[in-house]
Amino acid sequence: MAYVYSCTYPLASGRERRGGDPLYAAWASLGRARELPFDESASAAWFDRFTLLARAAADGVAEHVGCDERCPAADSHPAAHDEVVRTAARLLATCTSTGIPELRDVIALNERAIALEIVIARHQNRLRVALGVSGAASDELARLAS
Repeated sequence: MAYVYSCTYPLASGRERRGGDPLYAAWASLGRARELPFDESASAAWFDRFTLLARAAADGVAEHVGCDERCPAADSHPAAHDEVVRTAARLLATCTSTGIPELRDVIALNERAIALEIVIARHQNRLRVALGVSGAASDELARLAS
């Protein structure tokens, strides 16, 4: 059973049209990371895959924050990028400080991934509203972003 902790959709404007949407890709990577099945007998393999997906998410965050275009969501919420970057750094720090994971480590890592997933979705949804991106879910996203 897959749990849903956040909801967002990819952007299709400006730079995102040319090279994909790095923030949405980061969000999707976190969803895949937290859905990885854990098997104690293969915990190192689980950890390697989880860490790879967490790094992909952090790279997507870094690409979004480092782009040359202004981010209207950050304009309206000045600390938005700081929060996304800080939450991504916490997840990577937890990955770095974890050895071969036990169940308690898996829980902690998944909690950090969920926290980052929620922060990214909130930022992405604010950005969609700020850019006036239309779609079937726009009204719901506007409500969630406020």
